[in-house]
Parts: sequence; structure tokens; C-alpha cells
Amino acid sequence: MPFIRLYRNRADYDSWFKDETIYDMVQAELARGVTGDQAGPFKGIGEFHLYDSANANGTVAKKLMQLAAKNKLAVLAHVDDVAIALLIGHAPDVRLIWAHTGIGGVPVARVGELF
Repeated sequence: MPFIRLYRNRADYDSWFKDETIYDMVQAELARGVTGDQAGPFKGIGEFHLYDSANANGTVAKKLMQLAAKNKLAVLAHVDDVAIALLIGHAPDVRLIWAHTGIGGVPVARVGELF
């Protein structure tokens, strides 16, 4: 299942969540091959990282969650439980794949609270 990568280079790992050109890039990738209401070959966005949970509130992070929910795209996030909660808060219908249940491991009870 092909996903849209959010990184053009290593610097994007630390700034994608606030970089409007990343959002533009994702929209351009989705537009390629669009037929009717179905987004081309892509079925998801990610994998991406957030090393600071608060960055889940970045403008682009919010917009991408909403875009993913609207287009029924899966989102592959390698983040901690705090960031997962924030990302879901931006688009409650988003289909999230939580890579490795985050960074540092999270108790099973907490995973159950989030999903």
C-alpha cells in the first residue's frame, strides 16, 4: 500500500509539521492520478516522526490529519501517546497506524484509552 512520504530531505524530519510546502507537496502527490472522488495510487500519509509531542499541534500536522480523514487515507505516525492523542483530536475520524506504539513504549492500558 503506497504512502506519501513527508520528507524531501533530513531537515524535514524536524520541521514538516509547520512547513506549508510539505502540505502543498502532499496535495500535489494526491492530485496525480486522481479519478473522480478517488485519490490516485496513494492510500496513506507517512511514516512521519514527531520528537516533541507539542509539534502535533503544528499547522501542517493539523491540516494533514484533516486531509487524511477527508480522503480516507491511513496515517502512519511514529510518535508518543501524547502526540497520538493530539493528532486524533484534529480529525477524530482519521485512520491512524501507530508505529511501534510510539517512542519509548506505552502501557497497554494507555493504548486502549487512545483507541
